[in-house]
Amino acid sequence: MSLADVGLASAVLLGGSGLLARTGGVVVQRFGGALGMVVAGTLAASGMALIAAAVAPPMIYAGMLVLGAANAIGASAANSSIAAGVSPSRLGLALGIKQSAAPAAGLLCGVLISFGDAHFSWRWLFGAGVLGALLPAIYATFRIRGLRNSFAEPHLNERNSRGLWAMAIGAGSATAAGTGFAVFLIPTALESGVPLHAAGSVAILCSVVSVCARIVLGASADHLHVKSASTLILILISLGGVGFLILASGGSEGFFVGAFLAFAIGWSWTGLAQLVVVRQNTEYPALATGVLQTGFGLGSAAGPLAIGMLIEYFDLTTAWIVCALLSLFGTVLIFVGRYDLALRSPTHKLASARRPG
Repeated sequence: MSLADVGLASAVLLGGSGLLARTGGVVVQRFGGALGMVVAGTLAASGMALIAAAVAPPMIYAGMLVLGAANAIGASAANSSIAAGVSPSRLGLALGIKQSAAPAAGLLCGVLISFGDAHFSWRWLFGAGVLGALLPAIYATFRIRGLRNSFAEPHLNERNSRGLWAMAIGAGSATAAGTGFAVFLIPTALESGVPLHAAGSVAILCSVVSVCARIVLGASADHLHVKSASTLILILISLGGVGFLILASGGSEGFFVGAFLAFAIGWSWTGLAQLVVVRQNTEYPALATGVLQTGFGLGSAAGPLAIGMLIEYFDLTTAWIVCALLSLFGTVLIFVGRYDLALRSPTHKLASARRPG
């Protein structure tokens, strides 16, 4: 497979996840988070197995599409289970830990690839992924309490639906910038005169900081007003935008500062967004986060493709200026969406929200 094939495979996974996210939210809202985890784990294991047995790129694409479906259902199932089973005073911490899985998975993959390259073939690594994916499915099987009685499609009121889609588009825009930089971090470092080993260290450091920041921010948000939490999201995305402008200016010093702001800080807000949406949609947490996940998924798929084209036809400076504009656009839409989600009340605290039934 060429690098273009690898990029296309990633786009299939992330794009499929985004397109199927709302449907996954509906399925989980109807039948519960436990069954959703069973389905997601089974799909993930199937996708891993298909890739492990692949003899041509189309089988890889098919496996990635199945994994995208698993991600679409699994995200909503996890959010629904957390909303129902975690104390409201610790919900932010729980969602922050869950959202830290993405950068943590990146670190884990790097370790597995480095270790596996010397000891196992890549097929064995994907085969091990089959077992890993089945573990949560097996665990969730014992937690199914029966299916819902109502099979009518859950729905959001008009105001919440409008606000959610505004936040989803805004989140997708900001996510496109973040994932685009994550993919092209190393080329940016080399273009800025940073040695390869130093660029790799920056990537690892930013991933670690991103993991810790998502957890710390989630725990802190448990003690914030809803409006304050959403304002913090806007601040973090804006700092990421500043980081992109610094990256666009070039130079090794600018790279280190810009990378830290754009990646480690400017992409640490996803758990806060999940928390705000869950708190404002306590009756339908899976459906609501499914809408938000649509933005995350499509933004993650479109970002690297769009940034790659900008770098190919223009240069890195143009690409990072566009990312700064995407961050600005994201903050505007999230700012608008939070009012449609009834976030005006300064006395409504996240920690005092009613626990989902």
